[in-house]
Amino acid sequence: MIRVALKVGYIGSRYHGFQIQPDLPTVEGELLDALKSCGCIADRIDSRFAASGRTDRGVHARTQVIAFDTDNYRLTVPRIINTKLPEDIWVWARSEVDPFFDPRRDALYREYRYFLYGGSLDLNLMNEASKLFTGEHDFSGLSKRGEESSTIRKVHKIDLKKSGDLIIFDIRADAFLWQMIRRIVGALVLIGEGERDCTWIERILGGEPASITPAPAEGLVLNDVCYDGITFAVDQYAYSQMKNALDGLFRQYTVFGAVVKAMGDSEPD
Repeated sequence: MIRVALKVGYIGSRYHGFQIQPDLPTVEGELLDALKSCGCIADRIDSRFAASGRTDRGVHARTQVIAFDTDNYRLTVPRIINTKLPEDIWVWARSEVDPFFDPRRDALYREYRYFLYGGSLDLNLMNEASKLFTGEHDFSGLSKRGEESSTIRKVHKIDLKKSGDLIIFDIRADAFLWQMIRRIVGALVLIGEGERDCTWIERILGGEPASITPAPAEGLVLNDVCYDGITFAVDQYAYSQMKNALDGLFRQYTVFGAVVKAMGDSEPD
């Protein structure tokens, strides 16, 4: 029996989140079906299948990490598994790991990227406020209540940069609470609009309750999960398949964006 870890990318638009749910399409459900179909595993529980985290409905991933036990290591090649997956989920790297490896508990940190339409938001104010989130804080006021026993999290960094009309957030932490990133972005939008100031963020991190609308899920990507001492072998063919599919989506939505803008800019005849 060998324990295998895989890196997985996916576009989450069609799925009700990562975690398997009865009678609903999920990324985990598709992965389990593919692994069973390929002969990599027979049962989720017996294989000790686990993932580095759960992404919400509509959230995407460049690097989700899953792990499982298998008697058929030769069948765990990413390009083989991809033949059983839908066109918006890709396995692109693998590693043979310690029998006790847990992709969630053993992660050193996770890094997400969020894409926000900037409009007239004040990036300087947002950058100033974002620094308040770094370090160890109680993020209960910036998350949706979940099953976590503790709401203390350590944020390693938050970087904001402008790219055209977009503001790109890179957020790294040891772990995240449910909707924590989307609510941090939502809070910074209020700062950028001038509706709130930095003292409001300080009060929230000090325990003051807050009602913050989370930023939309479609802008969020699980970009990386880091481990100590684990080297993943990239399947170059599988990775190129993923890249080609993503390039095709980019072209499609670039054209669609231009169509929408042109229709919105048109004057009535």
